[in-house]
Amino acid sequence: MLAKLPAYFQPPMTFAYLTGWRVPSEVLHLTWTRVDLGANVVRLEPGKPAAGGTKNREGRTFPFGALADLRTRLERQRATVDGVQRARGKVVPWVFCYPNGKPIRDYYNGLARGLPGGRGREAGRTRGGRAAGAPDGHPA
Repeated sequence: MLAKLPAYFQPPMTFAYLTGWRVPSEVLHLTWTRVDLGANVVRLEPGKPAAGGTKNREGRTFPFGALADLRTRLERQRATVDGVQRARGKVVPWVFCYPNGKPIRDYYNGLARGLPGGRGREAGRTRGGRAAGAPDGHPA
C-alpha cells in the first residue's frame, strides 16, 4: 500500500509505522524544532493535539538511536525539506510537507489515494473487526 501513496505521503506514513504515533494529530504536526538528529530523539510537546501535542496532553520523547532506518529516513526528509526551502526561498518548519512547502493536513484523502476505490474518510473505518479492503483473516 505504501508504494501506491503519493511520494510526499510515504515518509509520514513510514514514520508513523515505526514510531506508533498518530498521523493526523502528531506526525503531520511535527516540526524540525522537535527533531534532534544529534541526540537521536524526536519530541512531542505537551498540549492540544491540534497544536502538535499529544492526545493525553502529556509530552512524549521517542529515542530513535537503535532504529537506523528511522534515522536514515529523517535525514533524507531533512534533505528533501532543505531542497524545498531553497527552491521556494522560505523557511519550512514542517518535517512532512507538500512539495510546495505547505504542511500536509488532509490525511484521509492522502491515505485514500493508496486504497482501491480511494475511499477517503472511510479508509480508517472497520466493519466486523476488519479494515475496509483488507483481505480476509488480515487485521488492519
